[in-house]
Amino acid sequence: MPHLQPHPCPARRAPRGESGFSLMEAIIATVISVLAVLGLAYSFGLGRGFINRYEAARGADALASACMDSLGTAGADLHLGGPRPSPPIPVDYHGLTIGSASWVVSAPAGGTPGANKLVEVVVTARWSLAGVADSVQYTRLFPAP
Repeated sequence: MPHLQPHPCPARRAPRGESGFSLMEAIIATVISVLAVLGLAYSFGLGRGFINRYEAARGADALASACMDSLGTAGADLHLGGPRPSPPIPVDYHGLTIGSASWVVSAPAGGTPGANKLVEVVVTARWSLAGVADSVQYTRLFPAP
């Protein structure tokens, strides 16, 4: 009878740390990756919303400032007629009307226009974007007409 010798390379089991990922580890890693990507996508959406609100505010601010400047340089109708607002001027954002701007001419606080020859002009722009309302207001004294 021939003598059996052991195989020169016995099958070795891989040490526990080198056996690869288990199914559970792969599932957990996938879930963590998906949550991270969803968090980033949500953050980008929030950032875009902040940028849109800033652009709308900047446009409304520029409109209110331009109204105030044109009232001062053109010597416009600054006659007192009671604290009535002017006709509204639309505030536009990318072709959509999101609010309006108007101004009110009145006597300065604590005075009359005849006494100090000044009128107070208040320009207000109000707008609403994505359900968030906001406004900007400028106040300036001008010589009475």
